[in-house]
Amino acid sequence: MAIRNVHAPEELFPLVLEEIAAVLKVERASIMRFDPEAGVLRMVAAKGISPKEWDSIVIPVGEGVSGRVFAEKTPLLVKDVARSLKQNPKSDYKTKSFMATPIRTFPMQVKERPIGVINVTDKTDRGSFSEKDLQLLTMIADQLGAYLHLQDVGKAHHQLEMARVIQERLLPRQMPKTQGLEVAAKLIPAERVGADYYDFMNGTSSLDLLIADVSGHDVGGALLAQELRTCFRLKGMEGMIPSEFLSFLNQSLFDDFLSSEQFASMVYARFDAEKKSLSYTNAGHNPPLWVRPKKRGVEWLFTEDPLVGIERNVDYHEKTIFLEKGDVVLFYTDGLTESEGSKGYYGQNRLQSVVQEHGSASAEGILGAVLEDWKKFRGKKPPKDDVTLLVLKMVP
Repeated sequence: MAIRNVHAPEELFPLVLEEIAAVLKVERASIMRFDPEAGVLRMVAAKGISPKEWDSIVIPVGEGVSGRVFAEKTPLLVKDVARSLKQNPKSDYKTKSFMATPIRTFPMQVKERPIGVINVTDKTDRGSFSEKDLQLLTMIADQLGAYLHLQDVGKAHHQLEMARVIQERLLPRQMPKTQGLEVAAKLIPAERVGADYYDFMNGTSSLDLLIADVSGHDVGGALLAQELRTCFRLKGMEGMIPSEFLSFLNQSLFDDFLSSEQFASMVYARFDAEKKSLSYTNAGHNPPLWVRPKKRGVEWLFTEDPLVGIERNVDYHEKTIFLEKGDVVLFYTDGLTESEGSKGYYGQNRLQSVVQEHGSASAEGILGAVLEDWKKFRGKKPPKDDVTLLVLKMVP
């Protein structure tokens, strides 16, 4: 969503509804915002409902669908209204299926209230919503909540703190488990918040991963990283291969990158446990390091593709490597290799030496060895940029 150039919520809400309607293919949708003085939810935007009706729609917290979703802070999906409401034959519901999700701020503390609710109903094909639809709606609501909360924060240092919170919330809570593969990852934020981001998505016998570095050190970069996450989670579920995903991502978010004068480098890779293969697309990012102890070989992984957000229409390329037991693939951001110490920059050569020296360790052990060496090299100089490391190791 192109929301960074919108200055007032009343301008933003209709744009969000149009995005929801287009993606979920619905005829009716609404956004309700909590009025703390009256203690009720009031409609602030709607699609398929006359503006004249808005004033009459006021929902007390805890009552009705919107009031219950707001009070319980939990998304709701009803796939078959008739079946769900069979105990109430007098109900005036005329839709087949509907969804509602709270609009949550960052950070979302257990005792903190949401700030509103998004409701959608009446699919154009008259079908039912799915769990995937609810997940997408929730992602959009979280992005809206983050933006609205940032609008309420006036001071620059508070905005940077919020950007850091957004960044932390985007990261996976735990490492994925994939047959034959060890995974370890770490993001170390700089004093000036950056916009590094990484994520995983497990398939039946596969693992998708994305590592990205959005330019800039501000709230805009953090919000763009959040948009990357939404696209990754949505399109990853559709099974797009890495090159297809990056082509889609670049075209979808190009206007957002252009308006904010930013761009991003990233690598999208997919590990196939059955084939023991790793397919990847490198969009102007630092080349991942592939170390092969059995063959005593080292390779840096490129596809010679441009950064995301530089050109509108780009057909990205893809390469595939086949991994053996003990192989290590290390992904990283330039905050690592461009860190300064008393002897210059950390660099790729030093990184390669450390990984080769500790290649027999676990993925977590290799990650720790690199970070320890990096800290030793840097000395007392604070990092100027985020540092992200992601290690894959084939189980020996």
